[in-house]
Amino acid sequence: MHVSPVQGPLDETQRSERLFQGELLVFQEQEACNPLVSIARQIIRKHFVVPDPELAHLYLSPEQYLGLAAATQDAFKQSTEVKEAINHLLQACGVNPEHNYIDSRVLRIVPCLDAFDKGNNATLRHHRDTWGANIYCQQNWWLPIFELETGRSMAFYPDYWRQPIANTTDSWSFSDFLQTRKSTPLHTKVPYPSSPQATEIVDESNRFCPIIEPGEILCFSSAHLHASRINRTGKIRFSVEWRTINKNDIIENRSAPNIDNSASTPMYQWFKRISDGEALRI
Repeated sequence: MHVSPVQGPLDETQRSERLFQGELLVFQEQEACNPLVSIARQIIRKHFVVPDPELAHLYLSPEQYLGLAAATQDAFKQSTEVKEAINHLLQACGVNPEHNYIDSRVLRIVPCLDAFDKGNNATLRHHRDTWGANIYCQQNWWLPIFELETGRSMAFYPDYWRQPIANTTDSWSFSDFLQTRKSTPLHTKVPYPSSPQATEIVDESNRFCPIIEPGEILCFSSAHLHASRINRTGKIRFSVEWRTINKNDIIENRSAPNIDNSASTPMYQWFKRISDGEALRI
């Protein structure tokens, strides 16, 4: 799978064209990343209140862990400093805040024991983000907060860039997911997936798990089939992710291919303009 390092800002049209051909871009923006990584670490350490948050499972019961993880994620989501740091980082990568729209800024926490693999922190199964959003110019951004290793990275499946796979896009409902999550106790795994899922066995033989450093950002098309790597490393994974849409890509019909999505309603309402928070309207 082709992964390209990028130094400094990249022209937006070039970025989109490369991503929509299936390329993965790694922006090596250590200086611009440092504030976000630092703020995220402060929030994690403040709310987990254990000597080493990556080893929180050694100090906490599953119930304690899930409660602290939820509090940590809420604090991250509500932080003005986080929002400003991500906006600054995106501009360093060449993202124009007037043309681009962003969805929720998420702190992902992937546990390393099955007993902790519940709620909003459950391991994500094989999916394309475009299955849920139905927007094919959507771009994903992802960066680790602590050092990575292959066993707790993400997993990509490049063979499926042009190969369809059976999935639940004809029946999955975002409103049903929200309703189910609302009625599910915190310490219980939500019995409805957070996005449409693949329904056939995925060929793992050509799986690709990128390793990037804290201070680097992985950018990829949301049409890639990917999943959380099942974490058996003995350390919890903390990472930050969000998605963006460039309105010019919509206007100029730049997008990744749709090869297997049966849904039809684009979820533009998820995205707000980076510069002023205005909703995306098409």
